[in-house]
Amino acid sequence: LLLLFLMSLSPYLTPLLLLLVIVGGSFAAAGECTIESQIASGNFQQRLHDLEDIARANAGNRAAGTSGYQKSVDYVTSVLEKYTNYTVTVQSFPFQEWYMKTTPSLKQLLPFDQTFAYGTDFSVMRGATFDGTVKSRVIVVANKGCKSSDYPKEVSGNIAIIERNDCGFKEKVAFAVEAGAVGVVIVNVDGGPITSRVGYPTIPVMSLSAEIGKAIILEASTGDVVLSMELSSISITRETYNIIADMPGGDPNNVMLIGSHLDSVPAGPGINDNGSGTTTNLEIALAFSKCLADPKLGVRFAWWGAEELGLLGSTHYVENLKKNDPAELKRIALNVNLDMIASPNFVYFIYNGVTAPEPIRDGSARIQTLFQKAMESLGEDPASSAM
Repeated sequence: LLLLFLMSLSPYLTPLLLLLVIVGGSFAAAGECTIESQIASGNFQQRLHDLEDIARANAGNRAAGTSGYQKSVDYVTSVLEKYTNYTVTVQSFPFQEWYMKTTPSLKQLLPFDQTFAYGTDFSVMRGATFDGTVKSRVIVVANKGCKSSDYPKEVSGNIAIIERNDCGFKEKVAFAVEAGAVGVVIVNVDGGPITSRVGYPTIPVMSLSAEIGKAIILEASTGDVVLSMELSSISITRETYNIIADMPGGDPNNVMLIGSHLDSVPAGPGINDNGSGTTTNLEIALAFSKCLADPKLGVRFAWWGAEELGLLGSTHYVENLKKNDPAELKRIALNVNLDMIASPNFVYFIYNGVTAPEPIRDGSARIQTLFQKAMESLGEDPASSAM
């Protein structure tokens, strides 16, 4: 699977579209049916307004599991079914909806009393499902807790405190649970507390700011520190959806997948994040349907669900293929991800394909080169901003 993720692209989509032409094939020369004319005449603004109207009519958002998201799915599928001859599939998958029932609490009881401010001093890591209070000793985990051997036997029955970085939060928490921890505190390396997903452990998992967390680590390294963690949270299994649209023709053994997440955060309608990617993906799909006469590759479009909850929709798609159709997964030659591409303070950034994991490094580097050539043809110099 060759991966390239785009970030903060200009609202002018020509570099992206040039890449799609290069890998997608030739466009019909009938009248004004060109990629440029179709995109230029696209309904970007109207579609963004449509998504905002959906959100406003549905509690102000289009988050996974909500009526706003269902209406967004209906909107995209209806446009595809009306204006293209693509095979459109709505793929359902379960996800865990997590929320806190009450405001959490974190206090230090020893060597002195101290109450930490929620949101400023500490936060709760999303997914940790627990109802009650844990009062226990703090045990410092070595080496940022990325191996099971980093967790001393004293972690069992106590609260593990772990510094951020070197591995994922889920991994750290899983090791702590395996070691018998009754609670986990993640310490940021700089700045305030972190809010991120940690799977669905059944112990409280919180994060401390760098200043407070490092002070506690120092105290716990030389004496007893006791914390009180109070959390009342719940996780409910819900259903949400991906949309997959396959274009006829092209090489079925080499598929270009163009994806974007369809859901918003609960706090708003998600017009830049990711209405911009959603509508761009939709307009490209319409232009391809009308003008792409002879695609070299198979072309597949995807709108992912529950991205804001941790890339759940795209992960489900890949894991489902791994389990049920691994040959189909191997046929995907290229993935382009459209996310937040309408930022007014845009810059041209290209992820450095050379730094990609080994299985996808060669392909990612080749894709990076294609983007660079496309941008350079327009007088841009993306090399200086390669990441």
